[in-house]
Amino acid sequence: MRTTGYGHTMTKRMVVTGGHGFLGRRVVGLATDEGWQVVAPTSRELDVRDAAAVERLLGATAADTVVHLAYRRDERDTIVTGSGNVARSAAACGARLVHLSTDVVFAGRPAPYREADLPTPIEAYGAAKADAETEVAAAAPAAVVVRTSLLLGEPDDLGQPQLDVAAAASGERAFTFFTDEIRCPAYAVDVAAAVVALCGRLRSVSGPLHVAGPEAMDRASLARRVAERLGLDADSLASGRAADLGLAGRRPGCVVLDTGRADALALRCRPV
Repeated sequence: MRTTGYGHTMTKRMVVTGGHGFLGRRVVGLATDEGWQVVAPTSRELDVRDAAAVERLLGATAADTVVHLAYRRDERDTIVTGSGNVARSAAACGARLVHLSTDVVFAGRPAPYREADLPTPIEAYGAAKADAETEVAAAAPAAVVVRTSLLLGEPDDLGQPQLDVAAAASGERAFTFFTDEIRCPAYAVDVAAAVVALCGRLRSVSGPLHVAGPEAMDRASLARRVAERLGLDADSLASGRAADLGLAGRRPGCVVLDTGRADALALRCRPV
């Protein structure tokens, strides 16, 4: 509950799009534990591409906070149009908006990326997420846009990077883990905790914010660490360079997020 200036209490209401996804489940769980009344519609219950449906939901729930996580990686309209719809409806009802974005809005370079750096996407998903950021900034300037990196889970609920390693180590699928693709992997629960904090004690934070792990790690090294953690044969994993396969310039390379701003807000992720 939140106390008003007149000594009355009011319920904290949160809508989480994508609340049944990998990160969303953790956001919903942590928010509920902190006393939020959470509404997390499934994709069948809410199509974020339907502006009227989004507006009706936010109006019906009287949400004062919206966490927008819903996306489909290969659906540009879900990412861009959906984000714009959520941002406009959140702004119209005066709700706080926390919007999730990604490190692959950047192409890659030796130096870490800061929040003020302009996106430079080189593949379709990154371009769609960059355009979604533009939609959000235009419709809801007070929103915070959280950029994060590869998300990891716990042994009983693994993230996609870990599932890829498990599939490769078992021979279920063929993977080459690249040594020239560098990211800042983070545990999803740590990113979820940051999102919930941005809904509560850090409601005034706005603009892009980099929330990611403290280690810059190439995908091959990450894969080995994951395999060792899961008790799998790390030596069975294939590694190589994306550049040697002609993929340079078509996939993000060295994308390291500078998390100095998040660190100053005590929003820190654990190392792998």
